[in-house]
Amino acid sequence: MKRILMFKTSMCCEDSVVGGLVQLEFHVDVLTGSVRDYERDSEIQKGFLSYFQQCYVNGITCDAVFSIDYYPVISRICMTMQIPYISWIVDCPLNTLFSKTVINDVNWIFTFDRNQQEWLKSMGVKHSYHMALATDIHQWDSIQFEENDYPVYSSDVSFLGNLYNDQKSNHYLAVQTVSPYLHGFYEGVMEAQLGIYGASIIGEALTKTVVDESKGFIQFDLGMDYYENYHTLLADMLYTEVSHRERIQILSMLGKSFLLKLYTSSDCSELCGIPIEYGGYVDYLTQMPKVFSLSKININITSKSIKTGIPLRVLDILGAGGFLITNYQSEIAELFTDGKELVMYESMEDLKEKVSYYLEHEEERKRIAAAGYERVKQEFSYEKKLAEIMGVVFGHDGIDNERKWEA
Repeated sequence: MKRILMFKTSMCCEDSVVGGLVQLEFHVDVLTGSVRDYERDSEIQKGFLSYFQQCYVNGITCDAVFSIDYYPVISRICMTMQIPYISWIVDCPLNTLFSKTVINDVNWIFTFDRNQQEWLKSMGVKHSYHMALATDIHQWDSIQFEENDYPVYSSDVSFLGNLYNDQKSNHYLAVQTVSPYLHGFYEGVMEAQLGIYGASIIGEALTKTVVDESKGFIQFDLGMDYYENYHTLLADMLYTEVSHRERIQILSMLGKSFLLKLYTSSDCSELCGIPIEYGGYVDYLTQMPKVFSLSKININITSKSIKTGIPLRVLDILGAGGFLITNYQSEIAELFTDGKELVMYESMEDLKEKVSYYLEHEEERKRIAAAGYERVKQEFSYEKKLAEIMGVVFGHDGIDNERKWEA
């Protein structure tokens, strides 16, 4: 039995990973910590050193370290110990992937966004793989509904997510001054991106002239331990602002036309005057699946920073048995059948028409939700995805590495 050290912080899916690995008959040890210095956190180093010392004293071999998202400090530790470091990326963008440690030979990096994986490959990462995310079917199936849950969580249409309207998540809002030319360029390219689904144009539109001039007004400096990545950071900043504007526009449109319930911890003042019911923040493990299950229609609006991948929200909605209408995304179209397991929209007008249609066609809506649930149960469970990941790393029987996982 192989032994895995799972590093946990406070990510919502870490316990699901531990459970999935145990189901696959791995021995899992857990090290919990809060990372303050992503490159050289001394407390994290002490925790790992203590663990490996105990392994040595007890004659135990640790076969790999696993984390959700990528931590350069762990990669440095695993390089010293010459132990595989497996990271499954659930955030996009993720600035730690610009760390110069990503090319360490011990790294096995799995990312849900194909565009992100292709970038890692271009940077010379030896073990970089495209891997869709998973949802915890066992957790959602175990949820018990009480009588008072129905009036609390039921709705015609619901959206759960960040509005990206604070300076911590949206750095564009913190920009104080730029030249009139840059302001006009930014606004023009973001307006163009707002009307496009299934393609990302901002990165390609940022010319060297624009990037160079932007450096005089907007500072992005992750330090000497990171590759120069100003172009990508600037693009991601604009993509986040587009996501903010898109969500406000869509929620305003839906709120004016349907009975919409919004679950968010974001400031909702921009939606003042729109007849929206506010559900506030909901707990990921206990309340979120009730929202998804009891909403007639769940809306997914993928962050523009995710170029191709399937967001975790999509899988969680389907795994909880919810009916989903989502924006078009190339990997969603590849792995799900539109109109059979979920529904995709390609414009705001298209979204409005489909919400109206499916509110009036209950049996069809229920049939699609049931098919979506069965799809993720079979193909996107933690046991299945972790078996694929571990098959790549350890070469388990039954995994065709050359055919399925091209690094």
